[in-house]
Order: sequence, then C-alpha cells, then structure tokens
Amino acid sequence: MIVAVIHAKKQGVTYKMADPAGLKRKWNAETFNTIEDTTAFKNELNARMSEVLSNVTLLTKEQNDNLKQSIHLFLLAYHTGNYDDYERFRFPISEGHFDTNRAAEFLAKIKTIPQFCADLNTNDMRAVVKKIWETYGVMGRVYCISCWKDVAVSSIKLAQIAPVSDKKIPNIAQSILDNENIGGSVTIHPFFYFSPSEADILRNNKTVIVAIVTAIVKEDGGISYPVYIQYYWSDQNHSWLPRDIALGYWNEKQLFLF
Repeated sequence: MIVAVIHAKKQGVTYKMADPAGLKRKWNAETFNTIEDTTAFKNELNARMSEVLSNVTLLTKEQNDNLKQSIHLFLLAYHTGNYDDYERFRFPISEGHFDTNRAAEFLAKIKTIPQFCADLNTNDMRAVVKKIWETYGVMGRVYCISCWKDVAVSSIKLAQIAPVSDKKIPNIAQSILDNENIGGSVTIHPFFYFSPSEADILRNNKTVIVAIVTAIVKEDGGISYPVYIQYYWSDQNHSWLPRDIALGYWNEKQLFLF
C-alpha cells in the first residue's frame, strides 16, 4: 500500500540509472489534458484506449469496455480527492482481505499521527483507509490524494497484455524494466488482496489475463512521470482487478494509498 522500492534498470551485468533530468525533460514535453469526470474527457480517453486496443484480439468487448472504464477510475482516484472515487477504483469488488502483517505495521505508524482521532476503529481497515484519505491525506499532503492534475492522453499505451499460465504473475517492476526505457521504478505494493486472487484463477482456469497500462501524469506542482497499473481479469466478477502500481523513476517522496 505504501511501500516504495527503487529498482535500477539492468544494463548488461550491472545496474545503472538513466539520466533522471533527461527523463523528466522528456516527460514534461508531453501534451497534457486535465483529468475530469466529464463526458468530453471520457470520450477523449475512450478514443485513445480504443486506438491502443485496436490490434488486441485477446480481449472480448466486455473486457475492452471494462478496461477503458477502469483506467478512467484510476486517473480520477488520485485526482479528485474524493474518497468515493478512490473506492470505485480500488474496490471494484468487496470480496478480499487485508494482509494482517502489513496492516499491523501500518496501524503502528498511523497511531503516531496527531491528526488522527483517538476513537478511530482500527479493527476496520476499510474505515482506516477512508480516514486517511479524508483527513491525513488532505491535511498532511504526505499521501497522493489529489496530486494528479493532468494526464497526457496520447501517452497511454499497453505495456503488457497477455494470458499468464505460470504459477505466479510476473513482478510488475521487472515487467516494466524489461520493456520500458524509464531508468527505474517505484513500486507501490498493496495490502488488500481480492478474492478471487490471480492464484485462484490460475488454479481453476489454468490461465489468467494480465494487463499493464501506462500513462504520463503531471502533478499540481508541475512534476511529470509515467505511472503503470497492473490488472488481472476475473470472469467471476466481470471485472479487471487492480493488482500493483508502479511509477517511473522520479525524486519525490510522495506516498500512495493502494
């Protein structure tokens, strides 16, 4: 949920970071569109996603349409500052569980935050997440609550779309670094896991469809960077379930609730 790890891209037998300043100049040079919950923005986003998906024969119409909607919800989640928008993105289904070990570590940290009320029900992790979103994220500006102002719609693409038949879905950071020239990545690990998990689907169906979508976003302060989101498809729920988020290398220390 809030764990960030820097991964350097492998160059031969060594790890070497690309020029951060050069990457930032490249990302800032994009043409950006304001993220909005409007028909006009959704139409523009859908047109780009239709172009991106035009040569993909793997997906059904339902999966195509659902992915378009999921990307819009993803962008809105970190733009509006509205918890309902975040919840629509993060919890497309309610079935699942929080990682108890990570939750315990997280709760130990947030209990030291003065802005939190003493009567916060820490047994209800969904309530804790909502509290962070509605109070500490807004007041402290430590977490990315409404930090994404714009997105370069023309930068949206599929970094990966494929059926996976292995026992485990590939790590998002490694998938990105193997195929993207971004120098490195910051991975935002979740501590809420859906049911069915990707392992459940693999066990029952012998395969699971995985998609990684990327876009370049711009924060309020003007800094730009690529974001990556990895989904897996659940036939049972007719939904793409968000699994991981990663960010292209940048030097800020923003934390993301995921």
